[in-house]
Amino acid sequence: MRIDNNIETIHSNDIYREKNYSNIKADALGNGIKVDIAQLGNSRSMILDDGKSIQDYISEESILDVNTKQKLMTVLSNTMSEDDYRKMCEDGFDPSKLSMEEAVTIMDHIKTVLAQSGQMVAGFNDDLNVDKLKEITGSAVDANTIAQAMKSSDIPLDTDNAVKINDAARKAQEIGEIDDAMMVYMIKNRLVPSIDNLYMAKYSSTKLSNSYQGYFVTGMQGYYAKKADASEISKLGDEIDKLISQFDIENADQDSMRKKANWLIENGLELNQDNMKRLVSLQSIDYLSNYEKVTSKIAMSMSQGKEASQAVLSLNYNNMYEEAARIREEVNSISDDQIKNVIADSKVLSIKNLSSAEDTATVISDDNTEYINTRIALEEIRLKMTLDVNVSLLKRGIELDTMPLSQLLDSLKQEQRRMDISLFGNTNEANLEEKSSHYRKISQVIYDIPNMPASTIGRLKLEEEYTLLKVHELGTDEKARYESAGEKYEALMTSPRSDMGDSIKKAFANVDDILSDIGLELNDSNRKAVRILGYNSMEITAENVEKIRERTEDVMNVVSKLTPSKTLELVRQGINPLEMSVDELSLILDKMQSAETEEKFSRFLYKLDKAGEITASEREAYIGIYRLINRLEKTDGAAIGALIDSNREISLSSLLSSMRSRGVKFNEKIDDDYGLLDRVIKKGESISDQIEQAFADRIGHNVNDELNQEYIKDEYKAYMEQLKHTNTAYELQAEQEVVTVENMVMHEAFYSTENNLYSILNRLSKYSDKTDRNAKKEYDEKSKEIIDKFEDRESALNAYHELVDSAENLNNAYYELADSIIDIKQIKLCHMQLSYARNMSEQEKYMIPLNINGEITPVNLTVKHGEDKGVEISFADSRFGQISAHFTMVDNQITGMAVSETRDGINVLNQVAHELEKRTDMSVKMNVIMGKEMENSKNSGYEIHNNADNNNVDTGTLYKLAKSFLTEFSSQN
Repeated sequence: MRIDNNIETIHSNDIYREKNYSNIKADALGNGIKVDIAQLGNSRSMILDDGKSIQDYISEESILDVNTKQKLMTVLSNTMSEDDYRKMCEDGFDPSKLSMEEAVTIMDHIKTVLAQSGQMVAGFNDDLNVDKLKEITGSAVDANTIAQAMKSSDIPLDTDNAVKINDAARKAQEIGEIDDAMMVYMIKNRLVPSIDNLYMAKYSSTKLSNSYQGYFVTGMQGYYAKKADASEISKLGDEIDKLISQFDIENADQDSMRKKANWLIENGLELNQDNMKRLVSLQSIDYLSNYEKVTSKIAMSMSQGKEASQAVLSLNYNNMYEEAARIREEVNSISDDQIKNVIADSKVLSIKNLSSAEDTATVISDDNTEYINTRIALEEIRLKMTLDVNVSLLKRGIELDTMPLSQLLDSLKQEQRRMDISLFGNTNEANLEEKSSHYRKISQVIYDIPNMPASTIGRLKLEEEYTLLKVHELGTDEKARYESAGEKYEALMTSPRSDMGDSIKKAFANVDDILSDIGLELNDSNRKAVRILGYNSMEITAENVEKIRERTEDVMNVVSKLTPSKTLELVRQGINPLEMSVDELSLILDKMQSAETEEKFSRFLYKLDKAGEITASEREAYIGIYRLINRLEKTDGAAIGALIDSNREISLSSLLSSMRSRGVKFNEKIDDDYGLLDRVIKKGESISDQIEQAFADRIGHNVNDELNQEYIKDEYKAYMEQLKHTNTAYELQAEQEVVTVENMVMHEAFYSTENNLYSILNRLSKYSDKTDRNAKKEYDEKSKEIIDKFEDRESALNAYHELVDSAENLNNAYYELADSIIDIKQIKLCHMQLSYARNMSEQEKYMIPLNINGEITPVNLTVKHGEDKGVEISFADSRFGQISAHFTMVDNQITGMAVSETRDGINVLNQVAHELEKRTDMSVKMNVIMGKEMENSKNSGYEIHNNADNNNVDTGTLYKLAKSFLTEFSSQN
């Protein structure tokens, strides 16, 4: 039932008319009351469309296009804190390799998990100190207020965010009190109460109140709304009361609801639940002049992905992570009697109504159809309602607790699917659901195992293989057994709780004596193994202690290696780690370590460069040992196998000797007697971790921790800065490349003059004397002959791939010798560009090294087909500036234009044009002009070229044309 103005919109030659109703009456079905507002007043207003937040658009677009990528980048730059970035790294993710969709989904999950564990609040960034905040806000009090708002909402503590929040808060203060005219404007135009919308309402409503003429907005359609008279409204008293009693408005009494209903009708507004909620929401906003409250709302909205000035001020919660958890708890606590009571009262079946209903017996029977269907729906909601999904829906402004259950279930399913697609791709429904289910199950198992009773290991049959799923099942049973008996227990992968310390010491006071009696070393691993045997009343023998210790270490090792990143990667490959034996899983995880080893080496070099307390010989030794580890991994453990076969002790020193005996060349300056090489390698710990520990012992743990934090901070700053480069995202999207920060950096470097792959290889040639000279020789030869191979597409592609292969070999050789973090990053950047160059060549886009006047110059060359058949060439000459050339070809006639920024460049290009026009094998006409660079291959390839030739010109002619132009240009110097 609703009160409706029933005004019909008519559009004809910009004349708008109203359809009037002469009676006040309820329709035959009782669905509403039609009011003749044409006779009730003279005020008029206009209608506007609803506004939407960044996150709304992200969630609603089914195809993530370029614009959405930009919005995702904005969300990340507004909401990813340094702590979020750090946690991503700890979970095994490299944020720079994640697509924008993956990064947002994973970041939201991390924030949700941290919020659950009470780890939301971050400390001040060095970049945002109190003095800077005072400068932004104008006062010390406001500086502290804005800092607290950012910390509480877990958004980056940077200057940009502080300025945005402060500006939005000042704008809110300028709005002042929300008067009736503003509320009419907001409700009529169905606007959310954001700062921007309220600001617009303040000034738009003032202008409208002085005019009797209302008009359209969207689609040139609109109507006149005339103000109702109080005497006429009084005739509707009973009908209004009957209607508003059905409204689902929180904390509303009948008297206040009646007043609000009268207000709506008096102002020519439709009386329905939506408008009533809007009015209640607007009237609750009475704190626009309160800087603290407003900044809190703004920071919260920014954490949801909205811009500061789009902050919705009517949010009735301060932390969406806490709200997400609260809603899930309410859903889980709803009883059967509460369901029956809501049905008996004919109320909307929503979480709010169900959780607030009386938990007492009702007249509704257990076989009631609506009750049965509601129970089924509620159980499915409980299964689908994860914190991640709740947070994502809250970000979109969806009121989960007031939504009817049927709609809520659909929303949960759709949002879960969207999140799954961001992680696993848009595969078929069954496959997507299976992968999502596996991922969540594995994550839960890995989360649970460390906190399960240590005694769980003793329940594994020592002679049989076992899986993590088996460990989890036994651990769950064991934990339930302890809890039912009211007993405390020692956790598997954490230190004994403080409240158990004395009891453990007393119960196992003679552990060291037992270990001594059975001839085993006195260490914590063996002590724990003895305790586990004791918990399970098993015989304590040397053999059993070693088996339990090994089982414990194997489980701990696998659980620590199976990071969220590796879990995701395995599930994407169709592998379920829970179904594999722990030994098999350990081998797979070890093979996935290579990329991490590179990252660890980068971090280690960073710290070596920053640490001033180690000697040059120590620095060389540490680098040498890392090289050993890298080589060792490439041998698939052959060196370790040789040591085991010979029954020799596995130490760094023996590994070095074993690798040298196998003919592996190594830095001879790393002496076998060097102190670090005497350490015995501990089973269950990565060798690189042990080297890191040795380094930390040398420079001090505090310094090591500070350097770790500094490294992450530098990487985070670079990541956030790259998110501002939205144009690069457009270019990557156009070239069908995944938009990641790493790809953005690579793409920009590829087309730069300083950091393109040929410039990098030239700078790294300082290592040439120390590496395999054949690699450098082969690369130089391929570089020199590449342009001569441009006879046709096949010849050019083969030669180009050979060039890329030789560059890759040379780059790898330099990696073996690099000794600074700067060089390692350059090598990594070069590697990415080489992969990109290979991909782009399939679209006939090439980056060619050309020797011009003794300098290697990277040349961008694109061969185009179809209607645009031709060749585009561009490069930066050290003397002439940017050189560009564009050739088109129609029926064997080649028309070209070349551009140079300098007069000398024009002279050279004229000479090239003269030589090309003299050729007899192709008809070329080339004009030369002075100016800036014309559109080149980097920017012109926004569509994938159709390689079908439409004008019957041999493809080889295009390649020979490119070859001729570049050969002639280089010969003129």
